[in-house]
Amino acid sequence: MRTRHYMTSHCLDTPCEAAWMILYKYGHDTNFCSDTSLTWAAFHQRLRRFSRFYYILRPASKGRPANLRYHHQALGLVLCFYVGSMEKSTLSMQFGVPPSTL
Repeated sequence: MRTRHYMTSHCLDTPCEAAWMILYKYGHDTNFCSDTSLTWAAFHQRLRRFSRFYYILRPASKGRPANLRYHHQALGLVLCFYVGSMEKSTLSMQFGVPPSTL
């Protein structure tokens, strides 16, 4: 018999309280560089450019709300995925997003 282990959204922090938000608000260049390989200033330079091309839809009154509400969350997720080669479970814990939606 096979046993599967999986993570549900109930055990995750909300995206606005996840580890990425703490790093984004209070992190220093060394902490930021270890996750994204960019300094704070370089990340914001790319964020300005990225936000022109990536649209985050506003949640409608019906349906499921968006998991990532800010451009820095989306860009941070992409950079952490490529730089750190993290697994889905690690990314989902860091950003507060279920692995099935990554």
